[in-house]
Amino acid sequence: MDIETPPVYDSHNNSLDESNINQSSSSPMSPRRRLAIIALIFLAAVGLIVGLTVGLTRPNTPIANGGSGGSNTVDEEEPVDTPGGENDGSADVPGTDEDVSSPTEPIGAPDDQTISQLTFQPNLRSFSSDILSGYNDCSVLVQDIEETAKYLVNILIDNNVRYGDEEVIALDGEAPMDAAPSASQGKSSYGTNNQVENVDEADIVKSDGTNVFLAYGNDLVWMLTNGTIVQRLTMPTRKDSFPSITHWDVISSSSGSSGGGGSPEISLSSVGMGDFWGPPPQRIAGLLLDESNGELNVIISYYSYFEFKFVSGHMTATHTYSYDDGSVGLTLKKEMIHKGQYQTARFVSSQTHVVTRTDIDTYKLRDAMGRYNYPGMTDDQYRDAAYSRAVLLLPKYSKQLLAELISDANGVVQKDMCSRIIGISDMTDGAASRDIDDDPTYGSGLMNGFARTVSFSSSSGADEAVVSGAFLPSYGLEVYANEDYLVLAGQGWMRDPTSWSYLDYTYLMQFKIGDNIGDGASPFAIGSVKGRFLNQFSIDEYNNYLRVATTSNAKWEYDDKKATW
Repeated sequence: MDIETPPVYDSHNNSLDESNINQSSSSPMSPRRRLAIIALIFLAAVGLIVGLTVGLTRPNTPIANGGSGGSNTVDEEEPVDTPGGENDGSADVPGTDEDVSSPTEPIGAPDDQTISQLTFQPNLRSFSSDILSGYNDCSVLVQDIEETAKYLVNILIDNNVRYGDEEVIALDGEAPMDAAPSASQGKSSYGTNNQVENVDEADIVKSDGTNVFLAYGNDLVWMLTNGTIVQRLTMPTRKDSFPSITHWDVISSSSGSSGGGGSPEISLSSVGMGDFWGPPPQRIAGLLLDESNGELNVIISYYSYFEFKFVSGHMTATHTYSYDDGSVGLTLKKEMIHKGQYQTARFVSSQTHVVTRTDIDTYKLRDAMGRYNYPGMTDDQYRDAAYSRAVLLLPKYSKQLLAELISDANGVVQKDMCSRIIGISDMTDGAASRDIDDDPTYGSGLMNGFARTVSFSSSSGADEAVVSGAFLPSYGLEVYANEDYLVLAGQGWMRDPTSWSYLDYTYLMQFKIGDNIGDGASPFAIGSVKGRFLNQFSIDEYNNYLRVATTSNAKWEYDDKKATW
């Protein structure tokens, strides 16, 4: 430890360092005087030892959720918040909303003699069927997001002590940009090459045998099978205006208010707009045809420039048009906006299921933990200060993130909006031996994105759409569907607890499709298998068994028997 001590005291071994005692004397010293001086030195040393011992002992400081080990309990009488903090019936959890902007003197800066090794002790459910029950109250999900963030904060603080601020600059959870859909070839004169019978998959060309609908960039072309063009329609440019959500009111260190050097803030909505990266243009990403009702669902992928704090700006819109014999043309019946980047869509038993994925960007939380916000501090002082600040920030982060993901048109998260969201888990079976404050996966993490399934009937109103979803501990997303289930699959990796090697795994989430129109999809089963899958055709169902074909790569690890790598 870097502790300033008198020259006569060795803080590392709690002993007197006789070499530092000034023994140069101009005259002999009497035995009585020598004994008196030794006694004074001894008393001074004892006093210093007692002082250091008191400095190392701290009261049991409550962690961010107010408990000593984390808890998912909710006070039902706790008032609820609007985006600005007012009570209107939305979900909330107990927690301070005081301003925790980057201060000139970092919040929680300890006294010079206060030494501690504070760390969060997250508390999440294990990976089991318990997480399928969803959340009857969204405030419980807010707490689970906070518990998950504790793993990240522990790692950030530890890495910032070991390596400086290198870890803060990395942006996590960013999936590849919007890629063009893969081409499908008809198995008959006009049908889509669907994986499962009676489950229609979205494609950029759809036909009922008479009419042909084609997506061409942002244009929809309607033509007949004889080549006659009936109509060409350009999709209107989306200009969203989302409500402002202000749970996270922290000023970035880049504004100069931190009192330290600061690191330039990175915003996903502005990085590289000129020379490096720009958002993909709006385009039609898929079409679904409801022949029985004469309706066409047009799925539009676009990017919103709204300044979200913790999620990416990729968005999806669906326009439902009715079509006739060509005498009237396409008629818009309804349109909806779904947050997240379009992944795929299915039409099953008169219900449309659109799947999107939202990337989670934790840069602002990482930035708040940056070492540059705590200038002139020792490692132990930085740990103490960063932990104290995180206790205040994590409730704000969790509320802001959930509101940006699922809030209604007014920016409010209603308490019953999370009942179809699979619970967040620590991805362990609960029996693994590990440090509770470490990332249990030692790999791709616990919360990289949010998968959303929006289910609706083409003939029903927009208010009847049913949303289900899950937070992803993995990357990428593929979908397998049959008439009864939707299966979402993502790829991740974690460290083998018995070795230093890393293992690929596939995370599976199964949602049951309701029997009636409007039932949507509900969490039904979860699982993980070793290895990585190729695409949706690596998954199918046979005799009520879900089958997954995966590949495991060769591992580089130390072989104890051969005593070699």
